[in-house]
Amino acid sequence: MYQPGIDFNGVSNRFINNTIFRAPHSGMLGRADNTLFEGNNFTELCTESGDAGAFYSGRSWADRGNAIVANHFARIRNTGAPIPLQKQNVHAIHFDDQMSGYEVRGNTIADCWAGIKLGGGRRTTITNNSFLHTHNAIEFDNRGETWQKAYCDPAQAHTFPKSFYGELAADFNASEEQWARQFPYLQTIAEDQPCVPVHNNISANVHCKCDTWISATAQQIADWNSTAEGNVNSTGC
Repeated sequence: MYQPGIDFNGVSNRFINNTIFRAPHSGMLGRADNTLFEGNNFTELCTESGDAGAFYSGRSWADRGNAIVANHFARIRNTGAPIPLQKQNVHAIHFDDQMSGYEVRGNTIADCWAGIKLGGGRRTTITNNSFLHTHNAIEFDNRGETWQKAYCDPAQAHTFPKSFYGELAADFNASEEQWARQFPYLQTIAEDQPCVPVHNNISANVHCKCDTWISATAQQIADWNSTAEGNVNSTGC
């Protein structure tokens, strides 16, 4: 496991028109900034996995400016490997543990167990995607307010070794002016409901014959200062 087709890491890279298929775990996995993932084909991945995604990235507030555009995901599911408690916890796109700031636009997700895991992250935009014959289209939660609060709590910024604030400080020290200019909201993130999955936009998507569209309720999404509007439930797929 954890041997993806592409293990990415870096700034301003482009991953375009790759085909990754028939593997037990992720197709693409890593961390990035200002990186484009476009026109890739992910097929029959995560077949022996749990808690995984064909595209996977997680546990950061510092990764920003990334876009997943016009990719195709098909048959992303565990096909029978014995993974206790996690057998079908696999996703086409998995933003784990408050991963934030991605743009997900114009992708097709078909015949998958789950489409996108938005695991407590912030400022993620999910627009103009098609979810077809997928059990759970979008799984959206607020784990930063519950079991993962230590990562985002300003009161624990200097005591919890995996706090997101330490990573942000390190990145700002490396290129403070550039980061402040491109992502000014990161300068005051500690004052902007830091453990709430705020400023996410889930709009203008089409879902067809999916068992669940969004796991969060409309009231929860509003309480999290996020948006889900203009999404269409179609039967013609």
